[in-house]
Formats: sequence, structure tokens, C-alpha cells
Amino acid sequence: MYFFDTSSFNQSVENNVEGGIRSYLFYENFSKIKILFPSISEQKRIVSFLKAIDEIIDALSNKISELERYKIGMMQKMFPIIK
Repeated sequence: MYFFDTSSFNQSVENNVEGGIRSYLFYENFSKIKILFPSISEQKRIVSFLKAIDEIIDALSNKISELERYKIGMMQKMFPIIK
């Protein structure tokens, strides 16, 4: 999706539209637009990097949950419910 916001893509679209007052981008012309993808090895490195970040996020989320439970426990010890 990021690519569709680039000036490179927009320039490619401008070079392939047809029409006068209204511009049309027909499939035949749209299919001529080159979309560059990273190599498979680069894609694998990106996936590996994103997975590592996801693991860090999960670990930190778990830590936050633990600390929230700890906080609740400490609050209950500080202010016990009187029956």
C-alpha cells in the first residue's frame, strides 16, 4: 500500500492514463506499471525482523499484564476490604 502513495507510482499512473476531461486508467495500461518487490532473501529478512519485533511486543505485553496484576495485589494489601 505504501507504494501506491509514492511519486514514482503516481508518475507511472499519469503516464498511462487516457482521456480528455476525465482520465481513465484501463487495465491494459495499469498492467504495464512496474511494481518493484524486494528479492526473496530480502523479504525473508524483513519477515524475520518483523517476527522478532512481534515477539518483543508480546513479551512486553505479558510483562505489563503481570505488573498490572501485581499492582492490584499490592493495592489490595494496602487497602484491605473491611467486612
